[in-house]
Amino acid sequence: VRSLGYVVVGINEYYTSKKCPRCTEFIAQVTLRSFYCYACKRYLHRDTMAAQNMCEIVLHRLKTFERPKHLQPLAADGTYPWMASSSTSPGNIATNSTTASSSSSSSSRASSRRKRASTVSNQEQGRRGKSARA
Repeated sequence: VRSLGYVVVGINEYYTSKKCPRCTEFIAQVTLRSFYCYACKRYLHRDTMAAQNMCEIVLHRLKTFERPKHLQPLAADGTYPWMASSSTSPGNIATNSTTASSSSSSSSRASSRRKRASTVSNQEQGRRGKSARA
């Protein structure tokens, strides 16, 4: 595709089928594939709505190099996680959490590993685990 001169933009489909492309409000699910927007008073098909939101994401990303705010994930308190205050430095948090997780995960991985019992070699076994000589 790139060799033909097209621009390829990768996006995450997060929230694309949950927000109305016209008014940017969360919408209610009526059936598995159709949604109803109470703000716009209209029914929307899930895939059509997601495609419209994806087009908006691509256009916004090409203009501003970021995703539209109404289609970005929010924290539980309603704030954007990456716009947190600078009182905690991200470098220290990442270093401490990485160190803690690597030490705990390496010990749990080592204890959860088990060696395979070597009863019959794979060459002697036929298809579906049956012996080839039987």
